[in-house]
Amino acid sequence: MRSEPVKIRSTSFGLVIFLFLTGSVEASTFTVNSLADDASAADVMPGDGLCADSFNSCTLRAAIMEANALAGDDFIEFSVTGTIDLDSAVGPLPSITDYLVIDGTTAPGFNVSGTDIDEAPPVLIIDGQNLGGSTADGLRFSGAATSFSEIQSIAIRNFPDNGIESINAADSLIIQGCDLNGNSDSGIFALNTDFHVIGRTYGIFTSEFIGRGNLIANNENAGILLSSSNSNTLFGNFIGVLADETAAPGNDGNGLTIIGDDNVIGFFDEDEIGGNLIGGNQGHGLRIAGDDNTIYANRIGTGLRPAFFGNAQDGILITGSNNRIGAAAANSSNFIANNGRGIAVGSDFSSGFATVIENNRIGISTVALGNTSHGIHVESGDQLSVINNLVINNGGHGIWIEADDAIVRGNSIGVVGTQRQGNALNGVFLDGSSGSIIGGDDPLHSNIIGDNGAPGPPATGGMR
Repeated sequence: MRSEPVKIRSTSFGLVIFLFLTGSVEASTFTVNSLADDASAADVMPGDGLCADSFNSCTLRAAIMEANALAGDDFIEFSVTGTIDLDSAVGPLPSITDYLVIDGTTAPGFNVSGTDIDEAPPVLIIDGQNLGGSTADGLRFSGAATSFSEIQSIAIRNFPDNGIESINAADSLIIQGCDLNGNSDSGIFALNTDFHVIGRTYGIFTSEFIGRGNLIANNENAGILLSSSNSNTLFGNFIGVLADETAAPGNDGNGLTIIGDDNVIGFFDEDEIGGNLIGGNQGHGLRIAGDDNTIYANRIGTGLRPAFFGNAQDGILITGSNNRIGAAAANSSNFIANNGRGIAVGSDFSSGFATVIENNRIGISTVALGNTSHGIHVESGDQLSVINNLVINNGGHGIWIEADDAIVRGNSIGVVGTQRQGNALNGVFLDGSSGSIIGGDDPLHSNIIGDNGAPGPPATGGMR
């Protein structure tokens, strides 16, 4: 049964005048009023300005076709709530090739007052479980003309490929409040595209968060995979962990994989913390390969409770140059527990140069909880700084340095004040490292090392 005919709304008069003066085409809004998707769901005449299928209804498929055919900026809203089950006979939705905003907050019953996805879950669902093959994405953005497109509060589930894909210079996507669940590849995949905003944004002038974080779980590859992708921001997402922190279904690969430079994972200032919660994933919580990336205020393997949401491999595995994990400010700390290694720098195939690991909490004191292996492991690279971290309750060495010219200063390793919460092996273990500096003469540079399981020779406060 098809619903009422399409409704089409043009933008405000002021914007129309502006577009006219600049020679642009008036933007249009298409209101999806049918959840149907079948052989009759296509737009009957793309480019005529009307979203209408064979039954004179506006389906999501027809709305995307019409938006692609029209020049200018277009918007899709919803007057229906529920699930759009895509039909295998007609295949995946068309690739999006022009600027488009898909706004699930307009669907009836959506909690517009909810500040995050746990309070405001999507009520409009796109489901690909009936699609065959292995190349069907939920929403695919292709080409530079799609840059700055937005997806707000849509659930995208059970697709044979990725939930959302960005390719061919489709830069600067904004993805907020979405539930990307059960897809056969990654929840979000970007290739050779930059400047994406995934999750919340922070208003510089308003000093408050804008938008909602995404929930990304149960995908068969990474939760988020950004390949050859630079200058992205990821704030306030739940990657592998449900938004209410009651369970961590995880993703089958890494929670978050980024191959690129200048990315910012998590946010802080003196009043706000906008990190991501990453846990339950079968690979690493966070895998970064690139330069000048920053990782702030995230909880990796542990939630606010703290709960047991460990990642099967490392909390953070990072390679490249001039990367930073944490900062001097209190709110910048990453909390990392329940993983294999807490933080690992370098690997067999790539090293870490001039990485800074500062002011992180690697292990938790309140429940005597650490990582199952080493707290910090610098496997390869040089000129790293490990400064002012709390490293406790880990199942291996507190800090294991295999690289040259490292600086290890101001850390508390195995003790929290007067509490003894040692690591199972050495507090600090230097293995083939040359030119490294451990501590210093003044109290600010000294490490506090104690209660670790294997001080070893030379026995100097648990350092070997």
